[in-house]
Amino acid sequence: MTVEAPDLSNDNTPTLTGTTTDVEEGQLVTLTVTDSRGGSQVVTATVQADGSYQAEVPNALPDGRYSVEAVVSDKAGNRAEARDDNNGKGNVIDTTAPVITVDAPDNTSDNTPLISGTTDAPTGSVVSITVTDSRGSVQTVSANVGANGRYSVEVPKALAEGRYTAEAAVKDPAGNEGKASDNGSIDITAPVISVDIPEVSRDTTPTISGKTDVPAGTVVTITVTGKDGHPQVVTTTVKDDGSFEVDVPEALPEGPVSVEAVVKDPAGNEGRASDNGTIDTTAPVITVDAPDNTSDNTPLISGTTDAPAGSIVSITVTDSQGSVQTVSASVGADGRYSVEVPK
Repeated sequence: MTVEAPDLSNDNTPTLTGTTTDVEEGQLVTLTVTDSRGGSQVVTATVQADGSYQAEVPNALPDGRYSVEAVVSDKAGNRAEARDDNNGKGNVIDTTAPVITVDAPDNTSDNTPLISGTTDAPTGSVVSITVTDSRGSVQTVSANVGANGRYSVEVPKALAEGRYTAEAAVKDPAGNEGKASDNGSIDITAPVISVDIPEVSRDTTPTISGKTDVPAGTVVTITVTGKDGHPQVVTTTVKDDGSFEVDVPEALPEGPVSVEAVVKDPAGNEGRASDNGTIDTTAPVITVDAPDNTSDNTPLISGTTDAPAGSIVSITVTDSQGSVQTVSASVGADGRYSVEVPK
């Protein structure tokens, strides 16, 4: 006769099967099951017309190794025995699901992210990963477990921006399934940033300022290039209100200046902004004419300048008695200005 029990199973009340030879139909086979704790169960099975028999273990077996012994007698009293202990290794009950972890990158600009994780399932086991994006689109991919217990796979199609979920599942050789899930997010929107340099300044190390929507503490990289073509790179951090500012470290030459600000958000998206200004350290040329030897005691003061049209000229007049009057005049399109002394 023969008796067979599953070599490895997550069914803790496994079905036992076997065959007999020259044993009449209806004879009873007595099966003794001994579990990993030394406990025994006895169950009987009836021989079928073809000599086969089967029976389920009635009470749940604990995880671990077990063996089965079968005994049957024919009507004449001849006894036959068989044993199954998986060739001395023991049959195994395993109802413990494999441990698995999964990591879905959060706040990433990669919309086909690498999903990875670990498991104690055997090397070569297949992990099935289901990824659902913010629009409800579902992708299922698989990865093999490496010798170090790790697995990884890239999502094949671009995920929609926003939150997504990765669910990983793996089965061990006994058929137990382990599951894990993780949430991540896709952010492919570049951060908003603005930068400002004074339009015209006599300060050769002007303050560069700006605003951005990245988190406080994020580093902004600013490149300032003067007329000489020499770039200066300086960094500063974003304040709680989203503003940033920094002084140019080295004096800029007179002339045009360009500035570019670059910042990255936590997802790695890059935002850029630029502005232009002018360094002007040359004083404007100005002349003034106060009429000499005149009988007009509220004379017309006039002059010329190369300051832009609309610039205000401030004129201070002091007479022979020490009285002081200050008046102002606007520069005309021709570079001239004039104003009468009021008193």
